[in-house]
Amino acid sequence: MANVPQRAADLIEIAAAVYVADQLAKRTGRKTQDYGDLWYRHLRMEIAVRDPDFWNQDDIAGILSRMLNFISGDNFEFVFCDQQAPSAVETYLAFGGSDPNPEGIEKVILFSGGVDSLGGAVQEIRDGRRIAMVSHKPAGHVAGLQKSLVKKLVDRASISGNPPLPVSVWCHKKGLVEQDHTQRTRSFLYVTLGAVVARIFGLDTVDFFENGVVSINLPLAEHELGARATRTTHPQTLAWYSQLMSAVFERKFLVRNDFLSKTKQDVIEIIKHAGQGDLIASSVSCMHTRETTKASPHCGVCSQCVSRRFAMLGVDGGALEPSSLYRHDVLTEPRKRTEDRIIAERFLGFAREIAALEDSTEFAQRYAAELGRVTRFMPIASSAVIDSVFDLHRRHAEQVNAVTIEAMQASAEDQYHGKIPDGSMLSFGFGSSVSADSSALPKSAVPSVSEGASSPSHPLSKNQLLLLSILFEAKALMSQVDMVEATNTKDHRLTRKTIGGELKELQEMDFVCYPKGKRSG
Repeated sequence: MANVPQRAADLIEIAAAVYVADQLAKRTGRKTQDYGDLWYRHLRMEIAVRDPDFWNQDDIAGILSRMLNFISGDNFEFVFCDQQAPSAVETYLAFGGSDPNPEGIEKVILFSGGVDSLGGAVQEIRDGRRIAMVSHKPAGHVAGLQKSLVKKLVDRASISGNPPLPVSVWCHKKGLVEQDHTQRTRSFLYVTLGAVVARIFGLDTVDFFENGVVSINLPLAEHELGARATRTTHPQTLAWYSQLMSAVFERKFLVRNDFLSKTKQDVIEIIKHAGQGDLIASSVSCMHTRETTKASPHCGVCSQCVSRRFAMLGVDGGALEPSSLYRHDVLTEPRKRTEDRIIAERFLGFAREIAALEDSTEFAQRYAAELGRVTRFMPIASSAVIDSVFDLHRRHAEQVNAVTIEAMQASAEDQYHGKIPDGSMLSFGFGSSVSADSSALPKSAVPSVSEGASSPSHPLSKNQLLLLSILFEAKALMSQVDMVEATNTKDHRLTRKTIGGELKELQEMDFVCYPKGKRSG
């Protein structure tokens, strides 16, 4: 195997340190109600590296901090010192079979063993590309399922002479006790190792495969803030990954998500139509694997399980996987924890709300803050991005609503006789409310963007939201004079000075950027 450059070796160890620290540092707020400052952590990390001068540069340390702050919702600070006895990086990577053969490797993909990454692997193999699949080797019973899934993929592709190359990544916390299980920074370690493997094979890209609804991750509810919202493959995250990897490798390097325009049901259709539908049962999507078993590797209550099961039911009524794979039946079993009830109710409520939107303009106004973080990091016009993201979410909503309606129709008699358990997904479909829902949360802990409140996730005022909605609707670059007139047409006239100040703040928060020599959105 080719030698790993010094800075790349540093990057692997930095990512591993962040991953471990993320899980060892305890959050003060552990209940659903704790969405305020108690949930956020300040992590100051002092790390020994081979090239401290490089890592202590303001722009490099700044990228690391901003990137991880965005992914995790926490506050990361870095100090780097000289490493006296660096270890060999090769011990972190295990290539499948004997010595790795780089000949013919066209693409490096990140393979988590979930249904989305399975769909990506199936798609690439179907299209005749030889891939290297970088996997973060999990612990417990999930490891066996992932190993079995990889073997099946390799065996089937070998028949056509195009077997993928499995690359296992080891990172354990032996002897250390976890305090936090959200693992928001896991993707940083994951993509770092994938990028290093890509460079070993002479490639300048590494690819995630995650459906766009999860990747963009619009908030299902106002209280889904900061570290409660996953951003591991968000376009802004991928842009920062690309920027950091390019600096480390001293060449342009891209981190991409090839399924940004797909819903989870779209992904399952890809697997099915490729004739590999039977592999889905060996994939694991659950976020709570510590609560599951080998026979039932999905909890059935986390957001990933809910999304997966609905997508599966939307394809052949769920015939591709038995319901026994879920510890709790997604549709019929009552959820005991308030947080699980909120997830179930908002999953259905979000789909209904999206389906009720008239067009992409209304969509853009409703989600102005979140969409601003998407359009800034896409290579096409903002209006085209908004249309594409709206189409994605509308299709997702239609798919979810179709499954919900079919399940409700099949359960109509039980509903009539009062046999639908309170707190079940079906009960929310029939109109039940969460008994201890978000309305019970302290108002101070659940800031609303529409009210102009400030939070680590949605730091926008009413004026800033207004300006973002105007920019989304614009078909060309706008001057500040144009924006004064545009605000007037919305019965909320702002002065040029006010607009300039608000745009400056939006630029500092990465919501807008100015073309060189112009002051516009």
